[in-house]
Amino acid sequence: MNYKIKKIDHINLEIFRSLDKLNIKVSKNNGKINIISIMIIEIQRYLSSSIISLYDKQPSFFNEMDFPHINKNYLFKNIKIKKFNIKSKNSLFKLKYDILSLINKKIDFEVFNVNVQNHVYKNLINNNSFNYSKQYRQKIFINKFFEQKKCLIEFLNNFKSFHNIKNKHFVSNFINYLEKFFSRKEKFICKSDILLVGSNMTIENRIMSANYLKLKKKVISFNHANYSPLIYDNPWNEAGEFAFCDNYVNYGKLTFRKKYLKSNYFHPKVLNYSLPLVSFKKKGKKKKLNRFILYFTEALHGTRRNGPFRDINDTDYLNFQSKLLAQNENLLIKRHPKERRYLRKEPLLKFKDKIIYDIKENNENYYNYIIVDRISQKFFESIILKNPILYLDMNVRNLRQEIKTLIKRNIFVNKVNIYNPKKIILN
Repeated sequence: MNYKIKKIDHINLEIFRSLDKLNIKVSKNNGKINIISIMIIEIQRYLSSSIISLYDKQPSFFNEMDFPHINKNYLFKNIKIKKFNIKSKNSLFKLKYDILSLINKKIDFEVFNVNVQNHVYKNLINNNSFNYSKQYRQKIFINKFFEQKKCLIEFLNNFKSFHNIKNKHFVSNFINYLEKFFSRKEKFICKSDILLVGSNMTIENRIMSANYLKLKKKVISFNHANYSPLIYDNPWNEAGEFAFCDNYVNYGKLTFRKKYLKSNYFHPKVLNYSLPLVSFKKKGKKKKLNRFILYFTEALHGTRRNGPFRDINDTDYLNFQSKLLAQNENLLIKRHPKERRYLRKEPLLKFKDKIIYDIKENNENYYNYIIVDRISQKFFESIILKNPILYLDMNVRNLRQEIKTLIKRNIFVNKVNIYNPKKIILN
């Protein structure tokens, strides 16, 4: 079966746009904070995962599905989900400090799931004393909840019918999942006027942000990575990352722009910061470069996939890795740390001697050069370390044109067709 990535991306983009139209319809009578605008990322994950499962190959070496991501078996058998694992740190921290360029006076803040490695956030809390109290994740109360839920049920039923999905629990499973985040009564408690929150792509963060915005309070969202999500041209930024907040603390100089969706998902004013200069400690004298090339592969996803413009089919990706390892005796692969959560066993067992799971701090400095196939944390860390880098351009994610131009000017780039890999000699 040929991997029809363009067809899958096209269908999933149309799903996103259909959900956006549904949100506009629901918003007319219920306001911008409604179950569609709050849950649109989760709905898109559920439906796009269904499309990927229908049209794509299914890996056999991963653990159970991670709802709302599903697999092909789920679509054609009457599988009812009895328990949902809602993941959250369940911590709400209360801070008191001068927020420098964001706020000009001392005020109380509450913080939920911010990446502690964000250097803007670290500077704030390091320069001021703070106390925190633990608080469980809170739900959100929405007026006319059942009327809105009825609109979503109709939408999901139409999707199920159009794509000939046989699971009779397909709609009720997602509705039961959705209801875990909503309250029948107004119970939300907060004691401050400003929330500092992590990425609103995460549903727990989004619920917390929506609760604050509903009360006309200020929400400041923090970038969770060491690069800007705006390097990518996709609808996820419009509906998820740059949504449900007043300000977004970002890196670089890229500007947020709407392109795919028409709704206003509380798009923020973006506050751009420069990345800090990072110093890496190197013990003793620098070692002589060895002959090996280190390839930092992207995480395998199993059935935890969604779209459009997100990730690669695991089967084709592993086939590409296998051919690359066979062609290049000096190549080693560094597996992504997330894979240990999902993998039952190493899928490329015959190359086990050329696969690394752990690497000592700064040890990548001593390889001939480093390969990456995605603009990621490791990509920017390697640039900071001034390691020679080869970027394998697989054309999976929609990089903005100015980013493509910048990459070509500064590092080595090799365009590859992952679905029809030819001989690639790296030595």
